[in-house]
Amino acid sequence: MRTLRLGHGVTIIHSDCREALPTLSGVDAVVTDPPYGLRMMNHRWDYTIPPVELWQLVLMACKPGAHLLSFAGTKTYHRMVCNIEDAGFEVRDCIMWVYGSGFPKSRGQLKPAYEPIALCRKPMSDSLKANVAAHGTGELNTAATKIPPNNRWPANFIHDGSSDVLQLFPHTTTGKPAKSRSVQDNYLRGKKPIANDPATYSGGDSGSAARYFYCPKASKKDRNEGCERNNHATVKPTPLMAYLNRLVTPVGGVILDPFMGSGSTGKAAIYEGFSFIGIERDAESFELAHARLAYAVERQRKTA
Repeated sequence: MRTLRLGHGVTIIHSDCREALPTLSGVDAVVTDPPYGLRMMNHRWDYTIPPVELWQLVLMACKPGAHLLSFAGTKTYHRMVCNIEDAGFEVRDCIMWVYGSGFPKSRGQLKPAYEPIALCRKPMSDSLKANVAAHGTGELNTAATKIPPNNRWPANFIHDGSSDVLQLFPHTTTGKPAKSRSVQDNYLRGKKPIANDPATYSGGDSGSAARYFYCPKASKKDRNEGCERNNHATVKPTPLMAYLNRLVTPVGGVILDPFMGSGSTGKAAIYEGFSFIGIERDAESFELAHARLAYAVERQRKTA
């Protein structure tokens, strides 16, 4: 097991996560993109995904009330989320990241157009209010993820802004602005919501029903920032990961990614001011993540 500390609260570990996870504790949130189990083995799909026992190790590393966001494949989402639930997490929701780009791999398949993201939470040790007060975890950070320009409430739907997606939505009008009194909104702000403060209101606008947060797939610049060539198969865009990190992590919190890949979660965590722990067993992916995260740390250092 090889551990590197890059500064700005960033630690990356070259190891099988089953060996590294038992050494960790006090994690505020988990944001990860694990293997989907979609390899072809002897002309059949290999549906091997992270087992219950691995997710139990993730659970043990988390604080009570810590949220978990896990990407999954459309074919194997059911297996992924059942394993996570059987490990002891509560399944809270499913976020859809919808995109217009992409092509079917054969004539017998549909064009891929979305990826599901399981939203789960470690059971709390007390009431929501008490858990937030004790650990800073338990509720989503809706204050930091409302959608401009009218501070719309975060949805369980994220799209890429492509014309293929936008044309599917009708024009809609919402009612008058509604007050929000989220427990963690108050916790993060350190005080009660202020009257007429835009951060405590949402709604009261009109337009295409697609006016949610949107994010395209990772650009070439985003993929290769900090490294010569990032050939990882499932690089996620930094703006998407930054948004997801903010949604589930308290201010100054620690984010864990036990399947770090080329470091997309960590890169976004650095730019958002979170601490990060990433674990990756593949040597090539680990070196890619090392280069990308070192670049991000140095960039933050220069702008601090």
